[in-house]
Amino acid sequence: PFDQIASAVAKLKQVPYTRRAQAVTWQVWNDTHIADPACLQRLWFRISDGRLHMNIHMRSNDAYKAAFMNMYAFTELQREMAEQIGVEPGEYMHIADSFHIYGSYFDEFQGFLKTVRQRGEDERVYSSDFARDFFLDGCDVLLGETDLPADKRKIVEQRRARLASGQ
Repeated sequence: PFDQIASAVAKLKQVPYTRRAQAVTWQVWNDTHIADPACLQRLWFRISDGRLHMNIHMRSNDAYKAAFMNMYAFTELQREMAEQIGVEPGEYMHIADSFHIYGSYFDEFQGFLKTVRQRGEDERVYSSDFARDFFLDGCDVLLGETDLPADKRKIVEQRRARLASGQ
């Protein structure tokens, strides 16, 4: 295994102006022959004005049931990397080649749109604080898994403690 995130952090610490700090998921020897390659394709990082900027490139992204959680998780990664590097988080760019809604829950999505139309503009925006409880619940679900590897359990426990403390 190769930790591309740790490598990007190290590269940015060593050469803050690099344009080569990235991580990729595409495995050309494997993904060209499978039906469902990874949706996340590439993460690109750059430091500018003392801030870590991050671009995410998705091959495919479920706009209704996955994008919100994906974006939150990616910005959490960005925040953690910025902390390790010693800079502030910067801009986040989310690029999706296929940003779609599955037909199997289109009616549910229509109901969601109706609800959103009835909300004021300030009620349509979610902050990290708003999402924190969702992720605390997610951590609890993961920690309830009996077959969660010990090293992953430690990561989830640390993340849960950080989230619970409001950081």
